[in-house]
Amino acid sequence: MGHMVRIQRERGDGAIYYEAARRRWVGQVDLGVSADGRRRRPKVVGKTRQEVKDKLAALVEANRQGIDVRSRHVTFDEVANLWLSRDVEGHVSYGTLANYATLLHGRISCAIGRTPVGQVPGRGV
Repeated sequence: MGHMVRIQRERGDGAIYYEAARRRWVGQVDLGVSADGRRRRPKVVGKTRQEVKDKLAALVEANRQGIDVRSRHVTFDEVANLWLSRDVEGHVSYGTLANYATLLHGRISCAIGRTPVGQVPGRGV
């Protein structure tokens, strides 16, 4: 069995760690309690720490905007675009915004863009 290695995380990142056995970064964030009283702690997986950090930021932002990230109809692309337009644009340089948009609309979108956010791969990817 592989060992899970945890590293120091930045404030507001959620939990981000590397799973050596899967060769993937894993992130999990606590979004509080849902209407039915269950803890909402979605997981995301990525090839880089930054990819996971960005996915978690999109989930946190969607939650702040009142989007139900567990909705069967809200896709990762919708959340990512909301995050880009409401929180990134105007706060970073145009080059940085363009880089984020390229990353999100490139491989990440191709991989999970149409996936409902509540079903973004966590385990077994």
